[in-house]
Amino acid sequence: VSNQRARAAFKQNLEAATQALNKEGHEVQGRVADIRKSDQCAKLIEWAITTLGGTATSAAKFTVAPTITLVAPLNGGSGTPVTITGTNFTGATSVTFNGSAATFSVNLAGTQITTSVPSAATNGAVKVTNPGGTLTVLAANGTVTYTGLQDYTTASSSSSTAAVSSSAYVSVSAGDITTAKVVFTATPISGGAPQTCTASAGAISATTGSASCTWTGSVGAAGGQSYTVTAALAGNYTGPSDQATVNVHLPNQTNFITGGGQLVLTSNQVGKFAGDVGSKANLGLNVKYNKAGTNLQGNANIIVRRGTTIFHFKSNVLLQLNVDATKGAATFTSKATAETWDAATPTIITSLGGNFTIQVQMHDVPNSGPAKDTLGITIWDGSGALVFSSYWDAITKTTKEQAIGGGNLQVH
Repeated sequence: VSNQRARAAFKQNLEAATQALNKEGHEVQGRVADIRKSDQCAKLIEWAITTLGGTATSAAKFTVAPTITLVAPLNGGSGTPVTITGTNFTGATSVTFNGSAATFSVNLAGTQITTSVPSAATNGAVKVTNPGGTLTVLAANGTVTYTGLQDYTTASSSSSTAAVSSSAYVSVSAGDITTAKVVFTATPISGGAPQTCTASAGAISATTGSASCTWTGSVGAAGGQSYTVTAALAGNYTGPSDQATVNVHLPNQTNFITGGGQLVLTSNQVGKFAGDVGSKANLGLNVKYNKAGTNLQGNANIIVRRGTTIFHFKSNVLLQLNVDATKGAATFTSKATAETWDAATPTIITSLGGNFTIQVQMHDVPNSGPAKDTLGITIWDGSGALVFSSYWDAITKTTKEQAIGGGNLQVH
């Protein structure tokens, strides 16, 4: 309990005693006192009742139990440094990780414990004990749903590997969604060492988010290989995992996409770089294989507007192009840099950094007329957190394509 709560409880008890003793002309007093640093306990409540005949003070003193506000990180292997932040840690007698004792130190203020994951630790609760009691920290419950693309090509015919961007939708009942993480584990169906990556969740709402990170898939000896990809909750949350099958294969080197267009943004967009509702998000791209058919080349540019603020994303490392020419469908993935400026001062540009991941989904509708080409744009930052979705579908938990408001997209 906190000192404030202890004072409130003490006051309530004193008021009851006062009502009983004041009838007899007695005076009742009480106080909450912080003990000196030399004592081995945290904070003590000292009880005192004064009557006309003198004062009696309790022989035993009540120790306030610890409180924990943060454990960081909430996952890691043996020896991982861990910092526990809270109150009333002075005099702590033990820190355990799912029952395994850990060595620790406490700062002078009694508000922070420095420790590390013991070698015998397993998944479970973190507990801090002082003479006033034990506080247990458990990961909160959540759910995770795999939402990534399930078909990837290598960047060239001469490459045997592909950069696979796995993504997942996360939902929690309470807490801070940005403290949720997702661990992706991709295991080749034919056997072999798994690939793993971890991503933080970017907020869609207070209790939902999306996370994405990139791992390296191999086409194997046959020119194509399937993986079982497991998405598991981590960070401050736990819950059942989700699985999907992802296929990695060599590309058709004659495929390419090109064109430009704009989306009219609606209230269905999400992410910290979302634009104004009714504003336009522009896309221009030209991605194809070189003459030798060995490497992807080209670029993609995306512009989003919020008031007079402009967000600009520019591809710099082309990761994959996957085309189904018979359906006029294509997906394109690239790393990107980002920058921003004010429309009133376009020459003053501020970098937002690199290592963003852009994912474009598109359909080229032949002789479109009223049935316009469709486009969907998703962007994650370097930590894997979702920062922009042009149209978030709450049912599929992915970005939904919408008809472009102008322009033309071509898929070949």
